[in-house]
Amino acid sequence: MGSGASRGGQAGGNNHNPHQSGRRQGVRETVHSDPGRRANFTTLSRHFQDKPPSPPPAEGQLKITNVDTKLLKNRLAHHTHEYEVQNLIIRRGQSFSIEVTFNRPYAEDVDKIIMELTVGEPPYTISKGTLMKVANVEGTLSSDNWGYQITQKEGNSVTLDVLLPVSVYIGKYGLALETVSTHNEESMKFRQDLESPMYVLFNPWCKDDTVYMEGDLEKEEYVMNDTGFIWYGTYKQLGRRRWNFGQFDEDVFHAVMYLLESSMVMWARSNAVYVARTMSSMTNAPDDGGVLVGNWSGNYNGGTRPTVWGGSVAILEEYKRTKRPVKFGQCWVFSGVLTTILRCLGIPTRSVTNYASAHDTDGSLTTDSHRDEFGRKIDSMNADSVWNFHVWNDCWMARPDLPVGYGGWQAVDATPQERSEGIFWTGPSPLAAIKQGHTYIGYDTGFVFAEVNSDRIEWLCKIRDNYIEDMVPITIKQSAIGKNISTKSVLKDDREDITHLYKFKEGSEEERMAVKYAVEHGTRPNTYKVEDLSDDIEFEIETEDQVTVGEDFDVKILITNKSGEDRTLDIYTAAHVCYYTGVAVPNGRCKEKSFDLTLDRNEIQEVKMRVYCSEYLKKLVDQSGMKIYAMAKVKETGQMWSDQDDFRLRTPDLKLQIDGTLQVGKKFKLKVQLKNPIPLTLTSCTVNVEGPGLQKPKMLKEKNIVPAGDMSTVVELTPQKSGKRVVMATFDSLQLSSVTGSLNIEIAD
Repeated sequence: MGSGASRGGQAGGNNHNPHQSGRRQGVRETVHSDPGRRANFTTLSRHFQDKPPSPPPAEGQLKITNVDTKLLKNRLAHHTHEYEVQNLIIRRGQSFSIEVTFNRPYAEDVDKIIMELTVGEPPYTISKGTLMKVANVEGTLSSDNWGYQITQKEGNSVTLDVLLPVSVYIGKYGLALETVSTHNEESMKFRQDLESPMYVLFNPWCKDDTVYMEGDLEKEEYVMNDTGFIWYGTYKQLGRRRWNFGQFDEDVFHAVMYLLESSMVMWARSNAVYVARTMSSMTNAPDDGGVLVGNWSGNYNGGTRPTVWGGSVAILEEYKRTKRPVKFGQCWVFSGVLTTILRCLGIPTRSVTNYASAHDTDGSLTTDSHRDEFGRKIDSMNADSVWNFHVWNDCWMARPDLPVGYGGWQAVDATPQERSEGIFWTGPSPLAAIKQGHTYIGYDTGFVFAEVNSDRIEWLCKIRDNYIEDMVPITIKQSAIGKNISTKSVLKDDREDITHLYKFKEGSEEERMAVKYAVEHGTRPNTYKVEDLSDDIEFEIETEDQVTVGEDFDVKILITNKSGEDRTLDIYTAAHVCYYTGVAVPNGRCKEKSFDLTLDRNEIQEVKMRVYCSEYLKKLVDQSGMKIYAMAKVKETGQMWSDQDDFRLRTPDLKLQIDGTLQVGKKFKLKVQLKNPIPLTLTSCTVNVEGPGLQKPKMLKEKNIVPAGDMSTVVELTPQKSGKRVVMATFDSLQLSSVTGSLNIEIAD
């Protein structure tokens, strides 16, 4: 995909852009029957039933003296009780109750109550759906229309059961109540505006909402859980770190509402597809001044190193305060913030990590590397890359805009990699379409497919007079991309492997068909119409899985001669420090070695290169990642082979200890400890501590830590909420980063 290419336009006429104005949905006004006729019928009915006559009509204007929005009852029923803002927060398609007190008893034969709701900016109109007049409904309330019923009368008070349809816009609403009293053909009106706004969210508990999710445990995890794990590392060395999503935090809530109101036209706010897609754009900064500035340079002057963040709260707090993009983020930070935003709005969401994640830049649906006839890389053609890991999101929704079968989990990515329709946003792409290779579905399905299931192809380019005369594949690796796709298990601190949701079993007939079908819809559809490669020497790179920063390690290459003849080989291997995106660090090569090797027929040999701590330590960057490169040429046949392998040096965990009583309102102490594992002094040391309901993000500066030295710091925390909570800490320094620790604790009332 070139810079001018558009990625995955929507199919079937679904190319709506929620950033642009469009046709609004109308809202039908409820038509009410004549109250006088209803009163006469009621009186006649009571007379025939031999009941006492109705009381004389109430006199005087019906005025509102108090409105009780029953915050606790409604918020518990709507699963919004954890939000720290003290407003009425409801989920669409589900009724809520309010109690209205008047200056006199309500009399239905002369009095009428109308609820008025407004959303967005004035002027409010019924035709645009920004003004709603909600009146009394006889019969059963329906989730596809506005209405209320009076469920209780007591003295001067009535209780209204109000239902908002599932098609309603999400966001902030103004709420007002009007009364009309009719006496002797004279009508008197009274209006009461509520000072506090009401908020409406998506409703995963409502079967009629497009984000409905059936399992209660799943909703508890993907909507209500305010902490989680995000996986990182390499497919051989899986690491994880706690993340404080904090979607119920007061500042976070207001930041999310600001993002919604500042970025989306009103008609798009009722549609989970548009909301998810737009929020993936608003989480990054390039197009519209969104939340986070991405930075993969290794130079974080003027901002915060991405490995320092322990959650979304501090980021969204800063964005709310400044209305300016926060510096800096990388993929797991973008994913963590997007999880926060979508869970806050009521869309079930999870962070997902794909190991050996491809970045296809030209829409070929393959991950390509090019060499000349001398084995040299052609840098100008090698724009594709393979990230050690990449983190994005899955969100759950029905897809009535697509053919049947594409509902369920949808991939959404906030990391600004490639533009789609001119904007850095990705998805929501149905996992069902990704798995089948149905890249024509749009919503960037092709791009995500390449991330998880493209083949890695080494091309040999025959160049004459600076012109590529021919290009043939040297190596096609069919199982190098998309490994151990991971997310947090439902209500457990375990990893759930969801690779099977993104692709068929590697090497199976279904998986191969999906790859070839996808590539046929890419920019190089004839990729697989080539002769089969007939190589008789096999190679495999082997690295150790459990190497901690500061230790030496070995790189091995296993060579198998499958021919019936002797073979002579030239082999080259190198270890190079790299960013987790797969991009080599300038001057980051720490070891290289060449081998001349002769193999007897059917022989297996191993060559080994040892890499010492002193050779790599001062070159390491964030994530402690390395690439192992290898290349070989068989002299007798001309067979060429090249490959690379991801390698990560592990970092230690922080040790956390609790001292004190764990009770709401009472302080307790948290001790954070670390032993320096490397033979360098750790400088610019910081510790970040946070936890939903326990502690706002708190940054502590620490002294330098000498080799083999210890750090021990104590933080006081005062719990604000009871129940199961998580406290987490992150350590960062110039020499050692991505060091984390967490504790699950129980807070008493």
